[in-house]
Amino acid sequence: MGIQVDAPIRGVRDGARRAAAADEKLAELTHNERIVYDALCQSKTPQKAYNLLDKLQEHGLRAPMTIYRALDALIAKGRVRKIESLNAFIAIRPGRSAQARAFLICKECMQAKEITLDEQQVANLFSPLSVSVDDVRIEAFGPCHQVCGR
Repeated sequence: MGIQVDAPIRGVRDGARRAAAADEKLAELTHNERIVYDALCQSKTPQKAYNLLDKLQEHGLRAPMTIYRALDALIAKGRVRKIESLNAFIAIRPGRSAQARAFLICKECMQAKEITLDEQQVANLFSPLSVSVDDVRIEAFGPCHQVCGR
């Protein structure tokens, strides 16, 4: 099996095209999707679905399935990512086109910083492994220097 250097790059390019299309669809969000997305954009930390439910009840979102449906739709539209290790969600702000992302999460204050990876960084990571990569998500934990002073 040969090294597929172009596979990760192709996946990032395809992701960039999907993200650009998602930016156009931002205006197509349903009422509930817009409420959930706005709440995630305003949050400094990744949010769990039940935290969102508690915060958004005053906006008429009272059932867990309502939140989960909105989150699933926002993920499909490229507006939200799930941070798997936290079982929490973070908004992807408009204009961020790269699909390859790293999330740096502070173990103390739980703030998450999103970093996009360019094509060369993805190629450097995965081309030696002889694998095809469609999507890259890296979750790293450690104390932050900005909020927690470490």
